[in-house]
Amino acid sequence: MVRQVIAGVILVLLFAGCSEDPDEPEPKPVKGQPVDANPHDMVASPANPAPGQVVDLTFPPKALRGIAFTLTADDGSETYLLTAGREPSWSREGVNVVVDIGVSGPGPDRVVIPDVATPGTYQLCTGNASVERCVAIEVED
Repeated sequence: MVRQVIAGVILVLLFAGCSEDPDEPEPKPVKGQPVDANPHDMVASPANPAPGQVVDLTFPPKALRGIAFTLTADDGSETYLLTAGREPSWSREGVNVVVDIGVSGPGPDRVVIPDVATPGTYQLCTGNASVERCVAIEVED
């Protein structure tokens, strides 16, 4: 009898956490904060860079990643490959050869926004990491 009561309580607790409110709106990404809104993930500063501006990316303390990143316009019209470093660089998506170096720690990793990037919302993502991290940024004039 006690086992049945315990099993019933466990089932009630499991199903209580499964309900969702279908009328609840989907949260919008906050510029410069991780797309999944996890405050312990990648963060971009500034969140509203201009073309040609350097952006600092910070990570959780033990985050593993490479030095390659992608920058993709929300409408899919533009994609760039960014390489972090003391002298960050970029190239258009396509056939590129990148020597990707593994790094870990909080950063900051410095990337440059392409000087030809048009204003708009972009997803800035790790290019070669075991856990993909993305952050929404707004490229401004």
